[in-house]
Amino acid sequence: MKMRLLLIPLIFCPFMAGAEGARLELSCDVATRCDQMGICSEVSGDLAVTIEPTQTGADGAGAYDVSFGAETYSAQGNGRLGPFFWSPAAGQSRALTITSESSALMILQDMPSDGATAPVTRVDFLKCEVTY
Repeated sequence: MKMRLLLIPLIFCPFMAGAEGARLELSCDVATRCDQMGICSEVSGDLAVTIEPTQTGADGAGAYDVSFGAETYSAQGNGRLGPFFWSPAAGQSRALTITSESSALMILQDMPSDGATAPVTRVDFLKCEVTY
């Protein structure tokens, strides 16, 4: 009986270890923005992102909440540092990858379904302070 009680917490350990204490906070400046034609320009704008695991495996892959201020989106992550993928609305997709301790990359793609509006894709190169 005692052995069974000890094994129950061990069964759930990989899932809890992936989620507990794994919250990421990024305080970023959008440094460069490129459009779908490859035309880039220097820009400046603050971007705060919180990445919170909700159901992940031991490797960090799984479900996350990605928040920008009061807006939170359900995302899928390939690992603890991403890439993270989510869709804020129909026809919109986003991807965020942490590329180092001081940088990240975000791809924003809008594919309107009305047939009259042209698709828009943007790549933002971010300079960030990443807090683990």
